[in-house]
Amino acid sequence: MTRAVWAIPAQTDLARIDDFYRAVAPEFAERLGRGAIGAARFLAGHPHAGPVLLEPVRKWRIPTFDYVLLYRVTGDGIEILRMHHAREAWRDR
Repeated sequence: MTRAVWAIPAQTDLARIDDFYRAVAPEFAERLGRGAIGAARFLAGHPHAGPVLLEPVRKWRIPTFDYVLLYRVTGDGIEILRMHHAREAWRDR
């Protein structure tokens, strides 16, 4: 069985995003969190679904949200490296 592992920077991104939305729109924060976890589970089962940005990093847009997961394929699934808003200047980092 394949799995999705969230790297520390990705965990930090998710927590930061969740903290922001929990304060202003708790229901949105809940839906976004579920969407991110669901996207990671999907990618664990379909690791090559996202396009390659710069080998080995791939990206996947969280369905119905303007957030992307940056990830890499591992021997037993995927590793989520970061989570960013799609309009954020994340490509420059």
